Amino acid sequence: RLPDGIIFNMYCAFISRFIPHVFSDEDFKALQCEFRIFRLLVQYHDPEICHRLDQYQLVPELYATPWFLTLFARNVSID
Repeated sequence: RLPDGIIFNMYCAFISRFIPHVFSDEDFKALQCEFRIFRLLVQYHDPEICHRLDQYQLVPELYATPWFLTLFARNVSID
């Protein structure tokens, strides 16, 4: 297990490199864009799952928000 400080630094580096504007506006427009890109990735890699999700109107905002907002969180202790 990595120390919490290293995990936090990895998280910050990931955010600044891949999604630098995701938390910078009140409407989370960048995060909404990330959801669209994520859906395209799912569509490319697994069209059947993407079709099922679309069929039931399950947009990434409904299931991927916790993944994106808590990235690396399970690796950091509460203390």
